[in-house]
Amino acid sequence: MIAKYNEFILEKYSYKEIKSPSGVSYTFTNKDNIKFNVYFDTSGGDRYTREYRIDSDKYGAFEEIKTNDVMGIIKTVTDITISFINKYQPDEIVITHIPSTKEKVEHNKEEDDEFWETFTTKRATVNKRFLEKKIPFNYYYELQGNVSYITKESY
Repeated sequence: MIAKYNEFILEKYSYKEIKSPSGVSYTFTNKDNIKFNVYFDTSGGDRYTREYRIDSDKYGAFEEIKTNDVMGIIKTVTDITISFINKYQPDEIVITHIPSTKEKVEHNKEEDDEFWETFTTKRATVNKRFLEKKIPFNYYYELQGNVSYITKESY
């Protein structure tokens, strides 16, 4: 039983890096054969935004994939984020955590941007738990509402 649990918590996927003029993307495929893209976009300088999504029209919205592989996906996205930080040393990464449809319905706030700017989504909380543990010593992690900021400390 413990060995199975350890396999579960350690599961993550290999990934491939692809550079482009506007940023860096990574791709990986999970155990359900779903391909994901993690993209670090820059509009100049060393400030990036991070997004990740499914690389397919087959599944529709991200939350509709109905997988029991959430931990493996989050671990892989976290490893990719840390790898990106270690390799490119960005000044800042901004991650906007999109609320799930269930959260929007529960709070009756489908398109209320002001509400979602201050509300901490479940995705934001899960990402925080993973990222805070692995963030390099010279970076600071902060969660404000549904947005994570990973900032390089200046000395």
